[in-house]
Amino acid sequence: MGNLFTSLGNAANNLRAFERGLAVVQNNVANASTPGYVRQTQTFTAKSLDLNSGLAGGVEANELVSSRNPFAEQAVWRYHSGYSYQSQKKESLQSLESAFLIAEGRGVASSIDNLFKAFSQLTVAPNDLSLRQNALNQAENLAVSFNQMSVSFAEADTRISREAATTVDQINAIAVQLADVNAQRRSSFATVQDTGLDARLHNLLEELATLTNFVAIPMDDRSMSVFVGGQTLLVAGDRQFPLSAHSTPAGSVIQDQAGNDITGQITSGSLAALVEVRNSRIPAYQSSLNVLAVSVADQVNAVLAGGIDSTGNPPVLGLFSYSSPSDVAATLAMNSLTVSDLALAIPGAPGGNGNVLNLVALAQMKTTAGETFTDFYGQLSAVAGRDLASAMQSEHTAQQALDQSLVFRADVSGVSLDEEAALMLQYQRSYQAMAQMFTTINQMMDTLFAMSR
Repeated sequence: MGNLFTSLGNAANNLRAFERGLAVVQNNVANASTPGYVRQTQTFTAKSLDLNSGLAGGVEANELVSSRNPFAEQAVWRYHSGYSYQSQKKESLQSLESAFLIAEGRGVASSIDNLFKAFSQLTVAPNDLSLRQNALNQAENLAVSFNQMSVSFAEADTRISREAATTVDQINAIAVQLADVNAQRRSSFATVQDTGLDARLHNLLEELATLTNFVAIPMDDRSMSVFVGGQTLLVAGDRQFPLSAHSTPAGSVIQDQAGNDITGQITSGSLAALVEVRNSRIPAYQSSLNVLAVSVADQVNAVLAGGIDSTGNPPVLGLFSYSSPSDVAATLAMNSLTVSDLALAIPGAPGGNGNVLNLVALAQMKTTAGETFTDFYGQLSAVAGRDLASAMQSEHTAQQALDQSLVFRADVSGVSLDEEAALMLQYQRSYQAMAQMFTTINQMMDTLFAMSR
């Protein structure tokens, strides 16, 4: 009778063990699509079997084992950061495309061409008032084209600055949530392994990876310390240390909680791309545009200064004016000249076309960093085009790397519904067998009790 009692208790323990296994499988299936969740495995050990000593054997449920692979997680974070960097860089550079207008009659290149065409027409009839007016109109259009392109860069600068600040706000919001998860994981450290909190933690870290590069270090109390750029503390335990974004004339500056400049630590993720485009690419394009604008204005003014106007006098004003070389494209303007003020003749030959010929010759002279006006602008456009093409190609490559890392992680730690179905069937059969044994032992004990009366 004692062996039957032992067997009955052992059967009940086995049933509970298989119930736990079934519960884990059901939880895996239910969370197969939950962001951050990984496969959990119920482990079992065989209990000692020694009937002479009353050890009835059976199975015992042990700890729940997570299939999370730190290497796979870090690879996904790294490639997420890389892809987000390239994707954001491409998007930001695409937003600048409209500044490089190439349609007929529009943009800086067309305006330069139209101005020198107007000068060329004056070589035939330098005193034609309508042709002189056309030249003034084209000069005005050129100044406006430089202004508009500079405004486009300034608008992109402002927009990207706001996007960088918003991205920093998103990083801080994630940090608050990570600190909350850390607090909950700390509080349950000694009692329970919460797969839900674990999934939430890693989903937040993956989201953070799209915004910036970081290093996450697991602590003994199950909390996760996070360092932006591997150096600046963002989250430690239940505390978060917010970042801030500041807009300066020189670009965007990212600071830690103490006000230290950490911009250089942020090398990937969308924030790094925003900072790079605003701090590096836009200033480079604007600088080249200023070089071209000041060259056109100064060269044309210099040629006109050597001529005489319709009254036979040297000009009082140049054709163009601007504030300073550092913002010439933004401030370039045509001076208030009349058609008779254009100094198209040379001293000693009033009414002639001598100085118009000098103006036309400017178009073919390499006066701008060793290039003609149009060639210099073509190089500026080509640089912007190459930057965008490179970002698009890099985004494609980064996407492939990210996809591969996601597949690898899914292979090592994702939930396979086929595998879970096979496990469920296995546990169900084991449970049914133990239930039948439990029933049989129970019936035997009832029979024995009845016989002993």
